[in-house]
Amino acid sequence: VRDDRPRCDLIFSFRVFWFRCILLLMAALPTDPRVDHKTIVLADDDQTTVTLLKKILERSGYRVFPAGDGEEALRICREHESEIDLLVIDVIMPKMSGTALAKQVHTFRPDLPVLFISGVLAEEIVLSQQPRPKEAYLPKPITNEQLLGITRRLLAAHQA
Repeated sequence: VRDDRPRCDLIFSFRVFWFRCILLLMAALPTDPRVDHKTIVLADDDQTTVTLLKKILERSGYRVFPAGDGEEALRICREHESEIDLLVIDVIMPKMSGTALAKQVHTFRPDLPVLFISGVLAEEIVLSQQPRPKEAYLPKPITNEQLLGITRRLLAAHQA
């Protein structure tokens, strides 16, 4: 039997360090006047990721509905159908994958842009699903600049 406690401690320490670094960076993040109160559904089964990305987006002026899995995100999208401007979703989640969620939402909001995120090499999964022009993929960890840049680009394409 192999003892993995030191590796777990290292992973936990890295997550705490990463969380603190993001919080420090967010403190200096100015509000973006171009946001125009857009609404985003953010779905990820990792609560730390949801907390961090939600703070980054909210500090930039976006309204964010967080979800812990695909089914919860789908429920939010149905309840707030006309308000949602963008989906930011993890590719691999319990109950419903990000790609399955996007397909479900596109049945009633076919024009809604989607930003897929993942901590594993899931780009192949997303790209094999015949990506749409208003879809993008970002691997984790995600920087503030990456998240906000791709968010602005997808929202601008949606308005065009």
